[in-house]
Amino acid sequence: MFNVIQFVVRETSGCLIPLNNVNDRIKAMLGISMTSVERLKREIREQEREILETENERIAIQKKRDQEKQDKENSAFRATLRLRHPRTRSSSISTAPYTTTRIFVPVAKPSNKSGHVGPSPIVLTDDQKENIRYHVHLMLAERVYPTTYKILTRILYDDPDFPIGSVPVLWRWMKKLGFSYKKTAKVIVPLDSLFYMAARARYFAKINELRNNGTLIFWHDETWCNQNEEKTFIWTDKDTGSGRLRQNSGKRLAISALMGQSGFHASSIDIFECNEDHNMNSTHFLTWIDRTASLLRKELSKICFLLFPPLSLILEKDAKIVLVIDNATWHNRLTQDTAPPKRSWRKEAIIQWLNRHNIVVPVKAVKAELLEIAFNNLPEKKYEIDEAAKKYNVGILR
Repeated sequence: MFNVIQFVVRETSGCLIPLNNVNDRIKAMLGISMTSVERLKREIREQEREILETENERIAIQKKRDQEKQDKENSAFRATLRLRHPRTRSSSISTAPYTTTRIFVPVAKPSNKSGHVGPSPIVLTDDQKENIRYHVHLMLAERVYPTTYKILTRILYDDPDFPIGSVPVLWRWMKKLGFSYKKTAKVIVPLDSLFYMAARARYFAKINELRNNGTLIFWHDETWCNQNEEKTFIWTDKDTGSGRLRQNSGKRLAISALMGQSGFHASSIDIFECNEDHNMNSTHFLTWIDRTASLLRKELSKICFLLFPPLSLILEKDAKIVLVIDNATWHNRLTQDTAPPKRSWRKEAIIQWLNRHNIVVPVKAVKAELLEIAFNNLPEKKYEIDEAAKKYNVGILR
């Protein structure tokens, strides 16, 4: 008890352990091991199961008593009917004073179809259905994404005699119980369009050419890690909509890294926390490309000098390095001399752009005509990161 009081007092200025880390908080409060925590939680589940079994037995006994009472009432009612309406006497000689009249009940003929082949369908009781719902919502309360395999494992651990023993059957029953397995984001990418098919063909042709030339190839990618991450597909309750664990609040880390034939290039990995002043943009990526291209060229020069000292200058000059990147917006910022004019520019700014590119400007032309002339005479695109990498003889492939 003293440990609990001390832990609560220490948390007056803020949470020492996140609220969703239930096991760690219990361990710190009680001053016990993680094994003891798991044992206590298992004992709680066993006690809950015993209470549930006792309640089920009590309900079964009460149902049995109600049925016996109803049977007695029905017997008394039938006896009263027999007294009020005595049966007719039999015309034949018999030892019994009365004959019983049999009521003919028609019976349908059996079907000519063959019987059911395969195992009989699984039927769940109301308690077993509630057991499935209980484990789904329990995992959500523990901030664990429920999967069909995890749910089945927990159910069979608590109830080894549970009638469902396979993941596909549990999947179908969860659909019947009102759960929906859906995607958290709906982003449609037209990967089967002719544009993307042609771009893929050009990309793989270029990659094969670089590999045949002995070029050192590095693949670049970026990702983000949120404090409250979520999966792509999750189980959700159709009635309540619960199931998503992700929240908007929380820190976000940006990760930028290269991968070559030997794995990640550790010295160039860039990891930083995103905020209002520091985020992944064209300026940050340009700085990273300049630093990484210089680092790769220095490392290659050192390797060439160690392996082939007499030919290090020649090998360093002929060695090719290519970085493969995607077409993110911050990767494709054009240089100032090749950037096209913007529609928001004033007419004077568009005329200055045309003059800088040695394009004849009509005497009498409106803004729309000047923009049309500019777009018809755009210079060849040059990207800032391509120019930055070119200083170190490093190529960029998109």
